[in-house]
Amino acid sequence: MPQLRQADPDARHWGSHVHDDDFPDDVIHDEYVSVRPRTRQALDPLLRLVADEVIAGVTPAPLDLRRPYHPYDVGGDVFAPSAGVTALKAAHPDWSGARVGPLYAETDDIAHILLNSLSATQRGAPVALDVPDANVPAIRLMERLGLEPTFECARMYTRDAPDIDMAGLFAATTIELG
Repeated sequence: MPQLRQADPDARHWGSHVHDDDFPDDVIHDEYVSVRPRTRQALDPLLRLVADEVIAGVTPAPLDLRRPYHPYDVGGDVFAPSAGVTALKAAHPDWSGARVGPLYAETDDIAHILLNSLSATQRGAPVALDVPDANVPAIRLMERLGLEPTFECARMYTRDAPDIDMAGLFAATTIELG
């Protein structure tokens, strides 16, 4: 991959594997590894390729693998021990909260009960849901609860849309696939 070679000329092929989950055709993923200094000059070109969705699956980490970081086009995940998570939450209270999903329920009344129970554990911290627009009762429930959209996304498929029963899906698992 020429863009990776330009951003990280020391990257060496580490392995390949076939990724066949949720894909109609098998996809081969090549994996590369390199040792780089923890500086902006060293990491920014690589992270820019991730943000621009040129490459994916990049996971910078210290050599002891204490805190791997998985960036993607709209953010990133830090894998840290619980003390590290506690310190991050204390330093960035606006990042706190919970993402609810998936939330499946037979009726909107049951979804309301489940959401209230899950929200109560957050003690006032923000709660986010990725509500599928194809489920009108889910949208109406969120409106009745006073929730407002803060972000929108689109479902995109490389083939025909999958046959999914959306009636019971009140919150999707994730919108951030990178």
